[in-house]
Amino acid sequence: MKKLILLAAALLPLAAQASTVSLSTSRTGAGLFLSGGTTLAGTGSLIRVGSISNLADPIGTFVEFGAGSTRTIISTTSKITGSVSSALPEANHTQFNGRTIYIWAYNAPTAGAATQQAIFTSTKAFPVNDVSGVGDDVTVFSATELTGVVTIPGWNPGQILAGSGDHTPRFVLGTVVPEPTTTTFSGLAALAFIARRKRA
Repeated sequence: MKKLILLAAALLPLAAQASTVSLSTSRTGAGLFLSGGTTLAGTGSLIRVGSISNLADPIGTFVEFGAGSTRTIISTTSKITGSVSSALPEANHTQFNGRTIYIWAYNAPTAGAATQQAIFTSTKAFPVNDVSGVGDDVTVFSATELTGVVTIPGWNPGQILAGSGDHTPRFVLGTVVPEPTTTTFSGLAALAFIARRKRA
C-alpha cells in the first residue's frame, strides 16, 4: 500500500503496511490561506492527494489517492496536517506508479461547498507499488517540495507565499474567474452611462 507523508518541519513515525498519508504535526508548518494570503482558510477544509494525467484538464483527470482536512495544532488553525487514508484498495495503487503527487485544497469541508480552491504540484512522484505495502512510502516536504501551482480552467491560480507567523509557507487558494457575460454587461453599462452624459 502506498503511504504519503507531507511534512513542513517534522517527520512522524511511519506506520508499516498502512495505506495512509501522514502530515506534519508542526505548529509552525504550512498553513492554508484564502485568496489574498492574509486570512486562514479554516480548520476542516478539504485536502485531496492524488495524480493528474492531463494538466490541461486537471479537474477531469485528477485521480484521488486519499483525502483529509486542515487541522488545528496548539491553537494554530488551518494547518496542512493529520492522516489521510487511501481511497482505493491495494490492487488499484499501480495506477499511481511514477506519477507526480498533487495536493488539491479547498476552503470548505467538501468540494461542492467550496468557493476557493487550488492545486499544488510537488517535486515527488508516487513510488512503484510493491503490492505488499512495505517499502513503497514517499515523503513530501510541504515547505520545500510543494513548489508549483496548477492552473484550473475558469479559476484564478493559487499561490505559494513566504511564511508568516506560525505558517511557513502560506498556501493560498484561488477564486473563480467572473463570467465574461457579467464583465461585458458591466462594461457596456458603463459605456452607455458615459455616452448619455456626453449627450446631455
